[in-house]
Formats: sequence, structure tokens, C-alpha cells
Amino acid sequence: MADVIPALHLGGEEATKELLDMCAPTPETRVLDIGCGSGHTACEVARVYGSRVTGITELIIDQKTGILVPAILPMWFPSAS
Repeated sequence: MADVIPALHLGGEEATKELLDMCAPTPETRVLDIGCGSGHTACEVARVYGSRVTGITELIIDQKTGILVPAILPMWFPSAS
């Protein structure tokens, strides 16, 4: 669902890119995205930088119904490698 639902952040996508450029993640970097929502940014970090990303959110999208439901377990997003 992360590829379907865009990220909504204060400052928008440009602010997120600026922050990531300052952090300069690498394939060796482990990233914790607290409040990752649909996982859009977490997936982008894994894809673009090759970092291993763990996302934690309070809500996830039920893939059968498309409805936001409470999350119990964290989600892991594999790196591009």
C-alpha cells in the first residue's frame, strides 16, 4: 500500500528529502521510522539508499478492506539489495 498512498509530512516531500540528504543514509544504515503510516517514506529510504528500515505505526491499512485498523506489530521494509 505504500506505493499507492503518498506520504503526508509537514514541509512535504521536499522537506523529507532535505532531511534524508542531511542524514546521508547508506546500505549499512539502520533506520527506525516511528509513525510511518502507510510506509511510503520507509520504502523510499530502503529503495533509494539501500538502508534497512523498520517502521512502526499505530494504524495500518487492511489489505482486504482498505480501511485503517490498529496495528499491533511493527513492519519491516527490506532494502533494495
